[in-house]
Amino acid sequence: MIRTVLVDDERASIGILKNLLKAHCPEIEIIGEAASVHAALEVIHACSPDLLLLDIAINNENAFDLLNGLDKIEFQIIFVTAWNDHAIEAFKYSAVDYLLKPVDAADLQRAIKKVVKRSHEKEVIDNLKVLQENIQALQISQQKMAVPTMQGLSFIPLKDIVRLEAKGPCSFLLTVALYRGKLAETLFKMKQLLTFTLFCCSLAAITSCSKSINEPKEALSQKTSGTGKSNRISTTSDLTDLLTGQTWVYYEYFTDFNNNPTNLVWKTNKTGNSLNLSLNQVQFYSNGNYTEITENGITLNGTWAFLNNQTQVQVNNPLGIFVSTIQELTSNRYEWLQSGGGNYGVMVPKNQVIDTTGGRLQLLTSKPWVYTEYFTNFNQSNPSLIWKPNKTNSPLNLSQNWVKFETNGTYTEIDQNGTVYNGTWTFLNNQTQVRVFSPVGTFTSTIQTLSTDRYEWLTPDGVTYGEMVHP
Repeated sequence: MIRTVLVDDERASIGILKNLLKAHCPEIEIIGEAASVHAALEVIHACSPDLLLLDIAINNENAFDLLNGLDKIEFQIIFVTAWNDHAIEAFKYSAVDYLLKPVDAADLQRAIKKVVKRSHEKEVIDNLKVLQENIQALQISQQKMAVPTMQGLSFIPLKDIVRLEAKGPCSFLLTVALYRGKLAETLFKMKQLLTFTLFCCSLAAITSCSKSINEPKEALSQKTSGTGKSNRISTTSDLTDLLTGQTWVYYEYFTDFNNNPTNLVWKTNKTGNSLNLSLNQVQFYSNGNYTEITENGITLNGTWAFLNNQTQVQVNNPLGIFVSTIQELTSNRYEWLQSGGGNYGVMVPKNQVIDTTGGRLQLLTSKPWVYTEYFTNFNQSNPSLIWKPNKTNSPLNLSQNWVKFETNGTYTEIDQNGTVYNGTWTFLNNQTQVRVFSPVGTFTSTIQTLSTDRYEWLTPDGVTYGEMVHP
């Protein structure tokens, strides 16, 4: 059996690969999967795989970040990519194999057969060694290209390549050492390979430079415990500008956030809230002053300051001193958790304009959706929050759930167990409702919010409420 690890930040891609491998590649044993570079490194070190099915783009990182983080590569690699044209041709003649998304079963079988055939060939180890050397080297003078010659693969330093030549159906490579090797491929395909090799080197260099320039502060790069995802706090913009650039109003407010049940006591579009925060608004000023209008319409003036490397905000007003930890801070959303884990606030800019450009069909189908909040008993005065990514003790784990609506009326969902369901969907009642037909049943929901970056829905009985965003 070939011990295999899947690395892809798209849940659907991992689900599809797992199903295809199970159905068509009995020689594969899936021993792990990862959705980030950090998680992949941990899985590789723990499991020592024979094969890595590796996505090129992994969240804000890429495959080269992963390979560069390894001391040595002792497994085969099949890249999974959405690239096409010359990059695909280059993969064919480089040191590793590839699969083009969406993955075809026949292509997958052929790639796995190659892995089985060459699993004991020294050439594979040499190819991966050169690939790793190129990723780690940031100067062209240190980088090599795997060149298919009539005698097999030769590893030629890029700095030594002078030109490619064509003579009839044959192509030749000329180096500064006056080596003139006859190549096993045409000049056209060799140009593609050279172009792609230089592209990979450039990408590795750009990634390295970007990391050194934009490395976030340690306190802002902390992981949210239990979710594997970072808190969404800007690391490229000044947090003071983000906090002071808006007048903030409450979108949601929770009590007992670190306990179960966590109760939703205020939500903007909900009737029957147990707390009315419709009058509340907060303004932070860059000079350290602070103004708040309470739920009773009373204006409070005070001061504010960042604490602990800008991970917390302290407010001083006539009612007391309040400290909260920033959970998310962007230009259109501010989430905070009160010290001690009591109250949790979700704030948005006052008079925020919801972008609904393109109409509901385009908004719903443009990208996949994942859950950011999930409620039960929503029709009661204190609905229960049973899933939120940064709530470590959420009663329900929807971290694997993923939904994609297609314009042709088809529908794909991955549930909390990683099972992939395919079905159909349609709008109802003048596009105010969505009905989904899947193997586990028929589900109807009423759209509460649908914008370019947010989808909220409510079941007709008013019990279940879902909030979704793009991954």
